[in-house]
Amino acid sequence: MLTQLYQHLLGLGCYMCLCGGSIQLDHIYDNYPTKSSLPDSIPQSTHPQFVYKDSANVTAILHKTAYLNCRVKGIGNKTVSWIRHEDTHLLTAGRYTYTSDQRFRAIHKVLSEDYILQISSVKATDGGLYECQISTTPIMSHYVYLQVADPQTTILGG
Repeated sequence: MLTQLYQHLLGLGCYMCLCGGSIQLDHIYDNYPTKSSLPDSIPQSTHPQFVYKDSANVTAILHKTAYLNCRVKGIGNKTVSWIRHEDTHLLTAGRYTYTSDQRFRAIHKVLSEDYILQISSVKATDGGLYECQISTTPIMSHYVYLQVADPQTTILGG
């Protein structure tokens, strides 16, 4: 089932390019389900797994909001963090944000496999690699590249 975020973005015509616009999300927690709270039809894995097809690179529009998604199956009691690869700055861990730059925000809804890094008012300097990291031993990482586009408008015949 798609989350409200995806339903909203798909309604705007966005698919893998989760960019622009704004959205209000409520009930954002870091509360992991226990085995007994899950239906029997969901297989339990001993190790988390990235869902790469739903954790793709993103192109965002300059000065709009970017959503970098990291989908993880079978997270268990592990934590997902977002790190800016350029300077290895820890941005988020779970639903908590660890940067003084208030444009960055962690989004994770209960029972969701999606761990989203929201970047408001994207700057050109925000472009680059971001690391989605799972607190396993050894650490598991998946990289998402953010490309920032500055759209230009040309009036023809003017």
